[in-house]
Amino acid sequence: MLIAGFSGHFSMDNTQGIPLLWQKIAPHFGHIPGQRSYVAFGASYNCDDNGAFDYIAGAEVSSFGDVTDEFARLSVPEQLCAVFEHSGHITGIAQTYKAIWQGWFPKSGRKPEMGVTLERMDERFDGATGNGVVEIWVPLRR
Repeated sequence: MLIAGFSGHFSMDNTQGIPLLWQKIAPHFGHIPGQRSYVAFGASYNCDDNGAFDYIAGAEVSSFGDVTDEFARLSVPEQLCAVFEHSGHITGIAQTYKAIWQGWFPKSGRKPEMGVTLERMDERFDGATGNGVVEIWVPLRR
């Protein structure tokens, strides 16, 4: 999967800039060169042991060929993922992540894989209000 959008560098203790990336991409949504659908993707990648990571807010594109330099690019390799749903307001998503990492992983016996964690927002999510369903795709060790 290829994602084009806007990106930044964050830490688990400081994610306040992520909503600004979504505000920045909003006027471009539907007009990103090669955009494949109206499904939005947030992706966390380049995670380190100190809780720092890069995040991109954007859309899937068919190729990077026509994507202008104003957009960041991320190529997401094929990966096995566990898929979870966060329902409600987006401000509660940290609690959903906590439940995944502190609840589901220890109980499931599965192990996470270093990779790209995706947040997928389709028509069930209302970007204007921040309410709805966000799918969280976490890479799993095979």
